[in-house]
Amino acid sequence: MTLATLTAAETANFDGFAEGSLGQSFQDGGIQFYDPDAYGLPGVFVVEWASETLNDPDFSPPNALTMTGYSPGPQAAYSRVGTFRMKTGNVASSAKVQLFVFDNSTNKINLEATLGGNVVAETFVHQQGVQGPRHYTLELSDVAFDELRLYGSGDYQNGAFFGMMDNVEIGGGETCTGQERLKASCRGAKLKAKLTRAEPGSTATFRLDEDPDTDVRGSVNRSGKSKAKFNNVAPGRHKVEMLECDVDAETTCP
Repeated sequence: MTLATLTAAETANFDGFAEGSLGQSFQDGGIQFYDPDAYGLPGVFVVEWASETLNDPDFSPPNALTMTGYSPGPQAAYSRVGTFRMKTGNVASSAKVQLFVFDNSTNKINLEATLGGNVVAETFVHQQGVQGPRHYTLELSDVAFDELRLYGSGDYQNGAFFGMMDNVEIGGGETCTGQERLKASCRGAKLKAKLTRAEPGSTATFRLDEDPDTDVRGSVNRSGKSKAKFNNVAPGRHKVEMLECDVDAETTCP
């Protein structure tokens, strides 16, 4: 089965919801939010009406997303957030989250990208330990992923932070043709992978035996072709994958 990739950003701004609880899973702007954990409090997503609290060009009124609780009306509370996950159901290559935090800790707030369950990229902000509102932007680009995890870490409050999120964007990537073909061959300890019928100009990431440390990243040429070479391959059966479009091939090395 071919997994399509995104060509434009999906954006969640939470403005289509009434203030209050959204439970443990919801979807907005083509993005699914799920698996919330408040590090000691019930993991529940909450929409906060924040139009009289947040005054920032990266906030789109009236709503923002938080967890655990809210302050009724347009004056918002910076509530406790631990971790949650996001995905579109597609492979993407860029992400951006606007964070609005009121927290005097030195905890980190991390954005982690995974592909097929393996971490492929991560970025973070280190809070300044000064009481007062802060605005941070977490951003990833030029990496293929199918899931994001936002999480706090550190010694204070089990790693939780106190804040809200808005204008979550997931996008980028190139369109898979659905006709991709991958072949693998082995000569001695060298394994070659050849991709055909792919989208010209797109990115191709090749992985050997489900090991992310083997990843080889290249570009698809105007003829829809790309290739990769793996050296010092052990004898036996091996599998090569092209991650962006979920195609694979197997071969046996002598």
